[in-house]
Amino acid sequence: MLRLFVSCAKGMEQLLETELKTLGAQSITVTQAGCYVDSELKLAYTIALWSRLASRVLVELGRAETLNAEQIQQAISVYDWTQVMRDTHSFVVDFHGTNEEIRNTQFGAQVVKDGIIDFFRGRNAQRPNVDKQVPDIRVNARYHKNELIWSLDFSGGGLHQRGYRKQQGEAPLRETLAAAVLMRAGIQQQLEQDEPVILDPFCGSGTLVIEAAMMAADQAPGLNRRDWGFLRWVGHDRSVWHSVLEEAEQRFKTGRNEMTARFYASDMNPKLIGIAKENAARCQLGQFIQFDTADALDIQAPAKQGLLIANPPYGERLGEEVETLLLYRRFGRQLKQSFLGWQVALLAGDESLLKRLKLRSHKKYAFMNGPIATTLALFDLTKEQVEFTESQSEDLSNRLKKNYSKLSKWARKEGLDAWRVYDADLPEYNAAIDIYGDHLVIQEYAPPKTIPDGVATDRLWHLVEMVAETLPFDSSNIVLKVRKRQKGQEQYERRNRQKQDSVIFNVQEYGAQFEVNLTDYLDT
Repeated sequence: MLRLFVSCAKGMEQLLETELKTLGAQSITVTQAGCYVDSELKLAYTIALWSRLASRVLVELGRAETLNAEQIQQAISVYDWTQVMRDTHSFVVDFHGTNEEIRNTQFGAQVVKDGIIDFFRGRNAQRPNVDKQVPDIRVNARYHKNELIWSLDFSGGGLHQRGYRKQQGEAPLRETLAAAVLMRAGIQQQLEQDEPVILDPFCGSGTLVIEAAMMAADQAPGLNRRDWGFLRWVGHDRSVWHSVLEEAEQRFKTGRNEMTARFYASDMNPKLIGIAKENAARCQLGQFIQFDTADALDIQAPAKQGLLIANPPYGERLGEEVETLLLYRRFGRQLKQSFLGWQVALLAGDESLLKRLKLRSHKKYAFMNGPIATTLALFDLTKEQVEFTESQSEDLSNRLKKNYSKLSKWARKEGLDAWRVYDADLPEYNAAIDIYGDHLVIQEYAPPKTIPDGVATDRLWHLVEMVAETLPFDSSNIVLKVRKRQKGQEQYERRNRQKQDSVIFNVQEYGAQFEVNLTDYLDT
């Protein structure tokens, strides 16, 4: 019997437990970032090959109470490493955890490595080599609260590496997270329907829709992997492994032949669509997915019902904030107009983005996309969606139109590229709007303490939306700044730390030329 630790990203533990049960595991203990499983060898192979959520599968080898480096090395050196590897094998140690003496993981790994070498030297065997790039055996050591646990990395590289994604976009969605998102979105219920339809209008390199197609075709996520951590392990049983592998290959063959689901995916970037097509082809699923270069705001529903699932842009870089929030607002309208009757699942980097959709979600889940905290929101568009409204103001639209019409003529006559079109004209919309050539700078004044934060934020974004709809400026050229009482030199300190994102250019004012910097500081 093997003691496994099946690791996963934080937030996926309950999903992983459910998945492990479907794979045949019975003795499961859920803990932070994974599950412990008591397993026969065949089940261990099955979990490694079939888990869509697991990051790694570790086979526990031993554990010991240790206080310092000397005790760690001693505990490792007395363990019987002939159960794991031969002296002709290369190996590497991944170490996690520290204490007052083991102050960094590199030193901890060195201590464990020395213990393994001491074991073989004590048997007059040759010294096994360390290979950090392509080791035969990967040892995982975890040190926590004076306890050392050492394990065989059974899976080898991270299980998110399915083997189909050779290229990816700038902000790739890890395959294991994509699978978790699909499960929370109810992919299984969708696939049980007659001729299910799955659509991703922000597909990037295709990870979400490819993972969905793999589920529909009953393709094991590890079927395209060629390297596994157990292949050179002493305890590896080739006949058992090949029986698990052959069964998975037969299931995939049957699944492809019986596929009824239709998959649609699109993105504005034709290069990413090319990459997505190549990735799908590596999975032998390209013929089941229709890829198109298209704007998500123009997408029409390909069927009366289905599942729309997407990971729209987060707009992390300075200058993208306005553009991204406006994208969500417009996409919310598109969903209401064209996708009634559908289920929708969106993974967003910020709750404020989801609020701009103006749709009511019935469930939300927290996930980590690498270091980024994200929220998955589910929307049922088979039910009536009540439009959330701020105090919609005809006055604001009319004031912006009137000011721009009048002042733009005056600015042209005076030879001005830089001028103010709005200055808190209406008390509900407390901001200044300045024009600099083909750019707009919206500066919100700090609202009175009597105005709740939510109300103030809602009004600000209503103002931004009205500006984008009313004035002839591209949303990518709108810069937003929040003005509030500054402390010390804050008003003059740099806001934008990435120079490549700076917006700096020249404007004319009464015959004089000025260089303006719209982004790097609170003041222009």
